[in-house]
Amino acid sequence: MNNIKWFQNPEMVIALSALLIGLVSAAVSIYSAYIDREYAKASVWPKLEIFRNTQSDSFAYQVLNSGTGPAIIQYGQVEHNEISMKTPQSLLSSMNLCPLRYVITRSILNVG
Repeated sequence: MNNIKWFQNPEMVIALSALLIGLVSAAVSIYSAYIDREYAKASVWPKLEIFRNTQSDSFAYQVLNSGTGPAIIQYGQVEHNEISMKTPQSLLSSMNLCPLRYVITRSILNVG
C-alpha cells in the first residue's frame, strides 16, 4: 500500500489549485465591480465655480456648474463684518451704499 499524504496526492493538488484560482478570480471580479461603481459615481460629480463678473458699471457674483452631474446646493450665506445678510438690500445698506443706485436685477444660480 502506498503511504502518500493527502496533500501530496495529484488529484488533491489539482483540486487545491482550482480552488485557489477560483478564489483569486472571484476577488478580482469583486474588486472590478467596486472600481466600476466608483467610476460611475465620479463621472457625474458636480464642479461648482464661483466667480465675479464685472462690467463697466456693475458687478455680479455667479455660480456655474461645469461638472457633468447635478449640484444640489442646500445652503448659501453672505456675510459682511461677520454678520449674516438676509437680502441683497441689507448687504448694500450695511456697506453704506445707496440701494437706489445699485439695482439687483436677478439672482442666477445655474445648477445642473
